[in-house]
Amino acid sequence: EIYYDEFDFFWGVLAINYTKSIYTPGEKVDIAIGALSNNGNTICDAHLKLWVTDGNGNETEAPVTASGKCNGNNVVDVPDYTASYQLPPSATGTLKVRLVRFDAEENIASQVFDQIEVRESVPYVIERYGPTRIYPLAHYPMKIRVRANEEFHGTIVERIPGDFVVIDRGNANLEWGDAEHTFITATWQIDLIPGGFIDLEYTFDAGDRSPFLYLLGPLAMNSENAQFVESRSWQIASDAAGKMIIFLENSIPLPAGWTCVSCISTDTFFERLAMGSSTYGGLGGTATHTPTAIAT
Repeated sequence: EIYYDEFDFFWGVLAINYTKSIYTPGEKVDIAIGALSNNGNTICDAHLKLWVTDGNGNETEAPVTASGKCNGNNVVDVPDYTASYQLPPSATGTLKVRLVRFDAEENIASQVFDQIEVRESVPYVIERYGPTRIYPLAHYPMKIRVRANEEFHGTIVERIPGDFVVIDRGNANLEWGDAEHTFITATWQIDLIPGGFIDLEYTFDAGDRSPFLYLLGPLAMNSENAQFVESRSWQIASDAAGKMIIFLENSIPLPAGWTCVSCISTDTFFERLAMGSSTYGGLGGTATHTPTAIAT
């Protein structure tokens, strides 16, 4: 049976991640957040509020803080927004999370519902450090640390979207996960003793889709007798990739969805010639130029 992920983003995208997918009582939950508008642009001044509701129905607001490094659809190595929540010493079960973005009139512009799983103990602790919001033309690392409370001999398998290009596999074995190529599996053969840990890392180039919400994982640890799986996937909000100008022969019909910026006298680039320079950032250039392209 085949399942497909389909999303509509009429009100933008909100992505939310936790360092761990499964916590134990008394831990602090670190939360990373990304926000996109309905056209896929990063929102650096979003009015965000986040609430966590425990098993008894008690709701607590976790203040959301902006990183200050967000600057439009830029590349950063920290989340655009963060929050944290302190788990009570006796908390177990599933906690409900609600993240809301408000507009200038304090109306709800978009919202998402998520959850935090808390168990009394876990055989393995999986921590992730990666992007929550990306500029899709850039490359990003995903770092995973696995700590063993119990002995482990087997494979660790990560699930990666099929339109990602893995730039650096980090010693993992890569295979298509299905015949339709909807996802890739990265597999590591691992041995761990109690108290030991291992750091795994790979670098990816995401598909150029925007706005879009990509999902990585959940990571699965497979041994001969058991399987341990993350309780949720890692979310990535993919922002706008921007625009490009392409030179097209006059005899070639304009493709559907394209806009000509030099066809008529009122167009911005009508009868204007793009002039290059041999020095990066330089101005001017020759009046004529023969373009060349090399593809590998």
